[in-house]
Amino acid sequence: MEIESQGRKGSGLKWLFRIMALGGCFVAAVKLLFVGFGADEEYQLVLAYRLAKGDMLFREVWDTLQTSAFYGQFLTWVFASVTHGTTGLLLFLRFCGILTQAFVAAVLYATLRKHVSGDSAFYVSVVYFVVFTKLLATPEFSNLQSWSLTLFLCFLWRAKDALEAGKKRGVYAWIVVSALCYCVAVLSSFCVILIPVIAVLLVRLGKKEEKGAVKWNLWFWGTCFVCGAAYLLMLLCVDGPDALMAGIRGILGGDDTHATGVLLSGNSKLPEYGKDLVIVALALAAALGLAWVISKAICAVRSKAGSKALHAADSKAEPKSLPVSDPRVLFLLVSLLTTLFLWLVMGFGYDGLKLYLPALALLGASACFNKKKKDEEMLVPLFGIWIGIGTFLNVLIISNVDLITNLTFLSGAAVWGLVLLVRSFEDGKNEDAARLVLFATLATVLFGSVYTLGSGPAGNNLAQLFRNRGKIQEGPAKGTYVSREIAGAYNENCRMMKGLVKEGSSVLLVTNFFHNESLTLLYMMNDVKISHYSVNSTMTYGDKLFEYWERFPDRKPQCIIINGDSCFYEDFLWTQKLLETYGEMEEIKVYNVTYYILPKNKK
Repeated sequence: MEIESQGRKGSGLKWLFRIMALGGCFVAAVKLLFVGFGADEEYQLVLAYRLAKGDMLFREVWDTLQTSAFYGQFLTWVFASVTHGTTGLLLFLRFCGILTQAFVAAVLYATLRKHVSGDSAFYVSVVYFVVFTKLLATPEFSNLQSWSLTLFLCFLWRAKDALEAGKKRGVYAWIVVSALCYCVAVLSSFCVILIPVIAVLLVRLGKKEEKGAVKWNLWFWGTCFVCGAAYLLMLLCVDGPDALMAGIRGILGGDDTHATGVLLSGNSKLPEYGKDLVIVALALAAALGLAWVISKAICAVRSKAGSKALHAADSKAEPKSLPVSDPRVLFLLVSLLTTLFLWLVMGFGYDGLKLYLPALALLGASACFNKKKKDEEMLVPLFGIWIGIGTFLNVLIISNVDLITNLTFLSGAAVWGLVLLVRSFEDGKNEDAARLVLFATLATVLFGSVYTLGSGPAGNNLAQLFRNRGKIQEGPAKGTYVSREIAGAYNENCRMMKGLVKEGSSVLLVTNFFHNESLTLLYMMNDVKISHYSVNSTMTYGDKLFEYWERFPDRKPQCIIINGDSCFYEDFLWTQKLLETYGEMEEIKVYNVTYYILPKNKK
C-alpha cells in the first residue's frame, strides 16, 4: 500500500508539473497575442495584405521575402472575406500563428515520444512552442521556416521508423511529405544552402535499404523538382517571362539594406560578424571554464565528505552523484543564468545575447559524438543541429542586423540539441540531470517570452511598457498594446488617413525603420494603391521608383506621406525633389508625419 501511495503521489506531481508548463504556455501566448507591434511584424502584415488584395508576385511586388507571405496572404483573404475589412487583422494572424506553433509542437511530441521518455518528449515540445524565433506570433518568414523545417525533420524520422518497422509504402509517403515541407522552407527563405546537408542525411537514413540512399534522394529531390517546376510555371503563366525577369531584377537591385552582395562587397559585414563571433566564443569559453571549475569543486567536496562518511560507517556504499556535478549540466545552467542576467539586470531585450542557444547546440552535438558506439536512432536530431546552423548562416547572408541579434535563428539547432542532451542522460540512467536540464531551459525560455520585448521605444520588458502603456484603437492592429507614443502616432495618423485620402488613390509613404515607427500600416487604409515596389520597413527611395512607375503608371503617387521621425535625410531630400515635379499639393501635418495630397485625391 505504501508503494502504491508513492506511485500515485509521483503521478500527481507529474501531471501538476505538466499543467503548470501548459499554464506558462498560455501566459506566453496571451502576451504574444496582445503585446507589442514591431517593424518586422508590420512588414509581414502589409505584405500579406498587398498580395491578398491582388498585387502579383514579382510583377508588381519586388520584395525580397514575398514568397514567404502565402500563408499570411491566405489568412488575410479569409479574414477580409468574412469581415469585409481589415480592422483587427493582426490579432487574427497572431492567433493563427500560435495555433500553428501548437500544431507543430504536437507533431514534434508525437515523433519524440518513440525515442525518448514521455516526460522528455513533452517538455522539449513545450520548449519548442515557447521559442518563437523573433518573438513574433504572426506567420512571417522566420516562423514559416521554423515550422516547415521542424516538420521536415519529424517526417523524415517517421520515414526511418517506418523502414525499421518494414512498412515500405509508409517510408516513401513520409519522404514525399517531408519534401513538401522543405519546399515551404525554400519559399520562406533562401534555404537552398541546406541541400548538401539534406542529401547526406538522406543517404545515411536510407542505407539500411537496398539502394536506399539513391531511392530516398530520388523521391525527395524529385518531389522538390516537380513542386519547383509547377511554381515557376505558375509565375510564368501569370506574369509572363518579361515581367518575371523585370521583377527579379527589381528585387536584386531594389533593397540596399538587405542586398545579398552587402556581405561580400566593399562594405562587407564580415569584420562586424567576426567581432560578434569572438564575443560569443569568449562567452561560451568563459561559461565552460566556470562550469568545469564548479564541477571539480563539487566533486572534491563530495569526495572528501564521502570518504569521512564511509570511514565512519565502515561501508562500501558510494554517495549518489548530483546532477549539478556534471560539467554539461553546469555549462548549460551558467549559459541560462547569463542570459537571465542580461535580461533582468542589464535590461537587454529579446534581441540580446541568448547564450543558451549555441550552448544547447554544442552540448547536443557533443553528446552524440562522445558515444563509443554511433547511435543511428539519434541521427535525425544530429542533422537537425546542422540544419539549424545552416539556417542561421543563411540568414546572416541576407540580414541587415548584427550576428548576436541573429543568434535567435539558432533556435532550431538548440531544440534538437536539447533532444540529444536529454537522450544522453536517459541512456546513462541519469534522470535527475535530464529533468534539471529540461526544467531550467523551460523556465528560461518562458521568462524570455513573457517578460522581454524586442528593441524599440517601448523599452525591453513588460514593466517598462506598462509604465507607459498605450493601445492601438484603429485599423488592422486594433487591440494591440504598445507604448503611448507609438499608439498615439498610429491612432492619429490612421484617423487622418481615413479622413483625408480618397479611396483608390496611389499613396507613397516615405519612412524607414527607426524605433518601430515605420507607419507602413497606413497603406492598409482606404483601399489605396501602394506606390512603392516594396513595403519593407527599411525601404529604398531613389530613381528606381521612376522605373517602377513607368512600368505601372497607375502607381505614380497622388498622395505622399513623409514620416519625419523615421525618414532618412537622404530620402527626405529625394522626396522634396519629387514634390517639385508635382507643382501645388496640399500640406497637412500630424505629429512629425506630413501629408502632401493632390487636391483631386483629397476627400
